[in-house]
Amino acid sequence: LAGLGYCFSASLPPMLAAGALKSIEILENNPNLVLELSSKCELMHDNFDQLPGLELHGDRLSPVKHLRLNNKDLNRSMQTEVLKAIVKKAREEKIALTVAVYLEDMEVACPLPSIRLTASVLISDEEIKEIGGKLKQICHELSDISMQ
Repeated sequence: LAGLGYCFSASLPPMLAAGALKSIEILENNPNLVLELSSKCELMHDNFDQLPGLELHGDRLSPVKHLRLNNKDLNRSMQTEVLKAIVKKAREEKIALTVAVYLEDMEVACPLPSIRLTASVLISDEEIKEIGGKLKQICHELSDISMQ
């Protein structure tokens, strides 16, 4: 473990190490960022937890969450199509969402299709609430596509 060859081959690439150091510097200079992000994560969880036809997955304090269909009777392809329809409608409302992408033929236990959400301190509380309301409306509109 102390050999030079091992130390250099097991380290982070320089760009990733620089990014990690900068992240630590930002957090040291702005210690409230972690608390602010936690607050946004909880607000996001509260506003996206009861969307019709969807289940929210992810810890309350995690900035990364997934919305999956309640209807497990649909095959994987149909689930993905319904989620894409939600994403398309959301984009029309100026909401940027994305369907999570997996290497389905290479994953040992491939997760179910989902819409991936990411909390950020750059999103206001009002925007989170507004997006939650718009997603609720979109889900009601698309409920005839076997979401329930």
